[in-house]
Amino acid sequence: MGGTKMNIHELQHQFSQIKEKYTKKTAERDQLLKMKDEIFEKMSAIDIESLEKVSSILQKLSEKQRYQACKKLESLCTFALQYSLSTNYEMEIDLSKFRGKPSADVYIKKIDSGIRTSPIDGNGGGVIDIVSIALRFVTMQVHEPFIDGPVILDEPYKMVSKEFIPMISEFMKKLSSDFGRQIILSTHNEFLSQVDNQIRVSMGDNNESEVDIQKI
Repeated sequence: MGGTKMNIHELQHQFSQIKEKYTKKTAERDQLLKMKDEIFEKMSAIDIESLEKVSSILQKLSEKQRYQACKKLESLCTFALQYSLSTNYEMEIDLSKFRGKPSADVYIKKIDSGIRTSPIDGNGGGVIDIVSIALRFVTMQVHEPFIDGPVILDEPYKMVSKEFIPMISEFMKKLSSDFGRQIILSTHNEFLSQVDNQIRVSMGDNNESEVDIQKI
């Protein structure tokens, strides 16, 4: 009988523990349900019109950022064109939307006449070369995370007329200086090859390549 009484006491003790845990969990459940009701109450009180206003503000901020980036691109490319070719050129970018997504059309404008043409359709490869190099530098500078290291170019400005190459060379120097980037390029153009230190590769008399390193 004594052993049976001990078992009953143990069962009673275990029952008390289970009951205590149940009471505690029930209180926690009730607290969570109360919090849920409060959250739903707050959500139901949110003004939908206010949410739409917030969405509109965020969209305008995004459009403003695109506009500011657009103006930076216009400014640098216009500088590149005027520095290299003529002060009569400038770039204009028209922002729009196509199928609900942001879109941009790029034009080269002649200031004296106001005529705008696509860099691809109406200005020749020289203009495309100048604009594309300028855009590469801008992209590297504003990219996040920042893209470090030199800029490597293969036969840049090969479509640009010879009379503009000296100014192109000066423009490359200015880009390197202003952005603090080393420019490594391969070229057959004498003016571009004389911008800075050069490694000249030529064919020797014995039909073997000869390398000459020159520091300017």
